[in-house]
Amino acid sequence: MNNLEYCLIQLLGKGYFNKEVIAIQYGNLINGNDIDILIVQREETTTPMFVAGLLDILILSMENCYRLIELLDPIIVEPLLTGKYLLGNEEKWLSFQNRLSSVKSSPVCVQHAIRRSFDSSITSLNFWHEFIQNQKNEFLYWSFNNFCFSISYMSFANYYSQPGLSAINLNNLINRKIILFPEFWNYRDKMKKKNRNVDKSIFKMWQNKWIDYISNFNL
Repeated sequence: MNNLEYCLIQLLGKGYFNKEVIAIQYGNLINGNDIDILIVQREETTTPMFVAGLLDILILSMENCYRLIELLDPIIVEPLLTGKYLLGNEEKWLSFQNRLSSVKSSPVCVQHAIRRSFDSSITSLNFWHEFIQNQKNEFLYWSFNNFCFSISYMSFANYYSQPGLSAINLNNLINRKIILFPEFWNYRDKMKKKNRNVDKSIFKMWQNKWIDYISNFNL
C-alpha cells in the first residue's frame, strides 16, 4: 500500500473501498500541484466534489460514469485515459476503459461539451463577482478553475465536431495545438510550475478575450 492509498483509506474508511467502489489517481504531485482523485461508487452522493489537503476528490455514481463515457465528457475521459488504478474493483475500472475505447464522437457529444462550456463560464463569472465583492482568493481560484473548464470544453466541442473520432485528453489537445487560446494554457502551466497565485489583471484580460469569442460563437 502506498502513501496515497493509505491517505484515502484514512480519509474515507477501510470498509469504503469494496467491490462497488473504484479509486483512480490522475493528477501529479509536482511543485505542490493538487492530486486529482476520481472515486466511482454505486450511488449518487450529496457531496460530489471536495478538497482534502492536496487531494481534489470527485465522486461519481456508476450510472453517471457510464453516461459521461457515452458523451466523451473529459471529466471521465481524462482519468480513464491517463489515470492510475488505486483501490477497489479493478475489473470495473477495466470495463470502463474498454467501453470508452468503443465510443466515437457524435453531434450529441458536441452539444454536451458546448453546454458544459457555457455552464462553466457562468460559474466562473459568479465566482469572479464573489471575489470582487469579498476579495477572498478562494473565489478567484474557483473562478479561474471554471474558466479553464469553459475553454477546454469548447475545445473538445470543436475537436469532436468531426464524427467518428476516439476520445482524446486535454494534454493531447494542447500538444497538437488544437486547443483554444494556446497562450492561455502556457500561462496556466507556468503559473502552476512556479506555484503562483492567479494574477487577477491577467485573468481579466483572458476573460475579455473569452467573452469576445463566445459573443461571436459559431461551431
